[in-house]
Amino acid sequence: MPSFNPFTSVASRNACSLFEIRLENDFIVFRGNEHEASGQLLKGVLVLCLREHLKVEDVHLRLMGSCRVTWVDGKQTPSGIHNQKVDRTTTILRHTWPPFVGESTHHNTLAPGNYEWPFEMMLSGDTSESVEGLHQTGITYVLKATVSRGKLAKNLHAYKRIRIIRTLEPAALEFNHAMSVENIWPNKIEYSVVIPQKAVVFGSHIPLEMRFTPLLKGLEMGNITVKLIEIQEFSVQSYPVPTKSYKHDRDVTSWNFEVTREQHWHDNIEETGQEGWAVNKELPLPKRLSRCIQDCSVHGIKIRHKLKLTVALKNPDGHISEV
Repeated sequence: MPSFNPFTSVASRNACSLFEIRLENDFIVFRGNEHEASGQLLKGVLVLCLREHLKVEDVHLRLMGSCRVTWVDGKQTPSGIHNQKVDRTTTILRHTWPPFVGESTHHNTLAPGNYEWPFEMMLSGDTSESVEGLHQTGITYVLKATVSRGKLAKNLHAYKRIRIIRTLEPAALEFNHAMSVENIWPNKIEYSVVIPQKAVVFGSHIPLEMRFTPLLKGLEMGNITVKLIEIQEFSVQSYPVPTKSYKHDRDVTSWNFEVTREQHWHDNIEETGQEGWAVNKELPLPKRLSRCIQDCSVHGIKIRHKLKLTVALKNPDGHISEV
């Protein structure tokens, strides 16, 4: 995002001391999916401070929402691997407010002083959420204000980025539905892994509950490694060419912890009558979008996450098994 520099010409440098967009809130939050969420108000003020008279044609403001999907396709050819870049940018939202100055004439002179022009816009509940943190691919929203000064003078510009966030309602089923895996390795171990919530808040933590009951005498637990994997799927449609798609997994972060009889062994796990190891952990999530972004499926960008657990088992004969 370019930063605003008001000193774009000698005349404007002397005349303009401040030109910026101020918002009541840099974040717009929708609660619920695109069919449930209610509209949210974008509200702010455009500020211009002048030391001297300034001739202008108009002062206007626009909001642009853009979606860019890009990746490099590697295809095997007789001469080797041929890389072809897929790159598609589309405008998903465009809004222009009526000019604050110059609606009726392009010959205007602003006197020295401070000017504030309020603006607002109701964003509908189905507005696509921002997708930031991916390399080149994403959905962004930018406000751009312009003081048009005519053909012989350079215009003044101010920019402001808006982040649109979509979150679940507090009572959403995803916060109350658990995910679980239960299985038995015959003559080795019985185990269950439970995540009490299907959805977690970005930047918070993942609660993890694990239970292990040995079926082999002398079996001991080793280390547990948990890896968070982000699955990125991109697609573009262009008639009459078939839809192109790309899928990529990236390792977000991992956690490693030791399981011992001294800390985790229970003679009766949660009154089930079974003995074994009970391990409860809270896995902290990254707080930066560059390391982990939210789940979404919008405009050809689909992001989801999964946990991969690897459990080391110490067998009585000394060799290590993994489950």
